Amino acid sequence: MMRVACCEARVRLKELHTGLRERHNVTIDSLTKELEADREVARANNQASAAVSATMSIARIHGLADGDKMIKFDIPTIEGAADAMAATAMIIQGVVQGDLAPEDAKAVATLVETYRRAVETVDLEERVSALESEPAN
Repeated sequence: MMRVACCEARVRLKELHTGLRERHNVTIDSLTKELEADREVARANNQASAAVSATMSIARIHGLADGDKMIKFDIPTIEGAADAMAATAMIIQGVVQGDLAPEDAKAVATLVETYRRAVETVDLEERVSALESEPAN
């Protein structure tokens, strides 16, 4: 009796896996078609970054995109808000010129913003510490 239940469970699991696999393939196929159409519209409208984004999305859903690759893009040393703004402008320009993919730009911009906030926090801590160490009048 236990053997029959186990076999029935295996058959049912196989049915579920087959159905899930079929739904998954349809989803990938339909997404690929949509992204290919979006890419063509982007190219027709001279929107290089949108076309690159669609291409990368297609690669990603097919398991071809490498999410942990190194990004080589020069930005200035960031010591304050003005430097962060200059770096952000360079990142945007890199996307516009096609030197930097939108996803890579997002990753670099996140690092710039994280560093800018850390610099700002250190600056605020130093100011507060200086104010607290002043003698009370």
